[in-house]
Amino acid sequence: MSSIRVILLLIFAYILLGHGNRLADNPEFCVVSSELEEECGSVCYPIVKPLLRYLAVCQQKDLQITQLQERVLEQQLEIINGKSQADMLNSLNKQLTEQQSTCGLNSALQSAINELNIAKENVEMKATIVHKDEIIVKVQQQTMEIITDARKTVELLEDKLNSLMAMEFPPCSKEEAS
Repeated sequence: MSSIRVILLLIFAYILLGHGNRLADNPEFCVVSSELEEECGSVCYPIVKPLLRYLAVCQQKDLQITQLQERVLEQQLEIINGKSQADMLNSLNKQLTEQQSTCGLNSALQSAINELNIAKENVEMKATIVHKDEIIVKVQQQTMEIITDARKTVELLEDKLNSLMAMEFPPCSKEEAS
């Protein structure tokens, strides 16, 4: 994003430097003719418009990346919580199994086993979240590739801007401005 700011500053500086001498020599030069406005527009508009479009795309991609990173963090926390719950449930399941062997099966133990089985299914569902995390990482990688391609496009635009800046435009005389 900073490269776009640099390009916009260069365009602004180019415009000021190109017309700065004329402003100092003639204070009436501030009144710009329509021909000069059209000339400026024909040079600046093709350069600035793609840069503004690229800036909007970069902002959208940054927002998407931030949202994806937040989502990954939430899912990682859910997985950590799920693993600790699974460990606790496995421990309780072992205790219940030992109690069943010594005391026999009663309805309270059976309901606890059912709750453990339900909790185990929840842990398995959270394992599917891990798979979704992998998909999110792939999307992030693709997004980074898109950003890299967009940066290459900006570099091309910068090269075009540099070549345009290297061109010399004839100064407008006072008779042309009238």
